[in-house]
Amino acid sequence: MAFVKAKEVDSLVEMFAEWCQLGNPEEKPFFLTKVVLAYLMHGDSSSARGFIDAICPLDHKKKSWTQESTHPLENFVHLLVESVEKRSVILFQTVCLAYKAVLQVDPAFISNLEQIGHVCLGMPTPKPQGGLLGNLMSLLK
Repeated sequence: MAFVKAKEVDSLVEMFAEWCQLGNPEEKPFFLTKVVLAYLMHGDSSSARGFIDAICPLDHKKKSWTQESTHPLENFVHLLVESVEKRSVILFQTVCLAYKAVLQVDPAFISNLEQIGHVCLGMPTPKPQGGLLGNLMSLLK
């Protein structure tokens, strides 16, 4: 994604809006998630936050989203970016575990999260056996 590497948030937001008009609305949360994960894999949490805020703004006074309903993946990316902004490994792991069922829809999400944990939070690269969720689950035992 050239826009992600170039930190072109506004251009990506325009492309996203155009795609939403032409594409299937049910795919919006998945595209949003892929873009946010791409920013975070490059260690760019500020562009990830800018993209999320442009697509699904949060009313910070009410601590709720301005849209009537949100998809779990929209909630997930907000919390994921917050965990990276706070540099909180515990919040990152908790968010990943809480959204495990939704994340398993796309196997690439898991490997992306492993890379984000390593790049943004300094987490060790997981062993090939369990993966991020496997490692997270082992912490709960």
